[in-house]
Amino acid sequence: MSAGSSSHASATQALEISSKYFFEDLFLQVENTLYKVNRRDFEEGSVVFRDMFQLPNGGKTVEGCSAEKPIVLESIKAADMDHFLAAIYPRPFKGIDYYLSLDAWKAVYKLAELWQFSYMHKRALVALKDNMVTAPGVDAIRIYAELALDLDQVFVAAVRKLVVRQEDISEEEARSLELATVMRICKLRGWYAALGPLSTATGTVDAEVRQAWKMPPPPPAALPLFGIDLANPRKRRSSGNIWGGSG
Repeated sequence: MSAGSSSHASATQALEISSKYFFEDLFLQVENTLYKVNRRDFEEGSVVFRDMFQLPNGGKTVEGCSAEKPIVLESIKAADMDHFLAAIYPRPFKGIDYYLSLDAWKAVYKLAELWQFSYMHKRALVALKDNMVTAPGVDAIRIYAELALDLDQVFVAAVRKLVVRQEDISEEEARSLELATVMRICKLRGWYAALGPLSTATGTVDAEVRQAWKMPPPPPAALPLFGIDLANPRKRRSSGNIWGGSG
């Protein structure tokens, strides 16, 4: 996987200098925007950039060392590059607003995967999952499919939102999902409507979702040991002793 073809910037092409990311020592061109960032961040964080910097240059001027000869990253959008750099250089760095939307984190994840940027890839995945908890179910399901993410409880919760809601799946929502996914969701909605109050338990719905996508059951929750909550060792049971008595 490469960072995109690098080539000489056209001498006659007027580039727009990024108003947010123009500092340090590495010149990058994305579409018609020129960035200047910290080379060390890309060299240490990305396998692709590190390999690129280690290529012999045959005595020629090294790309990325000047505005006249930046590294040109083709097939990448400047807006996505802005998102990626916002994640690398978060607020309060130079007063840049760090808030990134779900789709922005998706762009960060894709570029981190493309450039084998390990720590940013992990960070973007965590941020995606955090954002998908509160995002519309359709958006979360779409991103799971688009990024080929492993299915987990966040995905189950996203499907559950669509199964239990009263509104029908709209044509626009259906078009944004794969046909097989829409068919599974519609089948689950029919099951939920037919079962009525018996299906309202979250665990019941989640179990059906996992079965529909052939997912394994979730790992069992840790049981308290001697009155101690293993998830919170400082917290003990509020009533009774550890043997079940009243003392």
